[in-house]
Amino acid sequence: MKMEAAGLITSRLRSGPALAYGFMFLLKQPIQMTRVRVEDITDKQPVLLIDDHTPKIADNRWKGNTRAVSMSREEFPWMFDGATTKKLFRITIFTIDQGEIVLEQPATYDATAKKWMTQTTPKLKKTE
Repeated sequence: MKMEAAGLITSRLRSGPALAYGFMFLLKQPIQMTRVRVEDITDKQPVLLIDDHTPKIADNRWKGNTRAVSMSREEFPWMFDGATTKKLFRITIFTIDQGEIVLEQPATYDATAKKWMTQTTPKLKKTE
């Protein structure tokens, strides 16, 4: 498999600006997946982001997004710290024939891009 995205998705809910994670990987060969789990393992305690028990493949790709959550300092303090943020995600694919396949994917969120997102997301149309 090849990771194609471990990014952020901005939106605006009734309650205000929101943020979600979006992940996508390409399967280089056919695999019968039974489950996909995505965790943020940046800190000591892993945080489960996605646990897809019915993974769907389209064009040899799996896509998964977390639920959009308020883009607040309480929920995402690192979005407002003015620094580039490095995250580490663990993607575990459960298969019928090959057991578990685990990939650790680093992601970097640039300080300038984070600032732009926190400034422009409040201006988006509401999606909820």
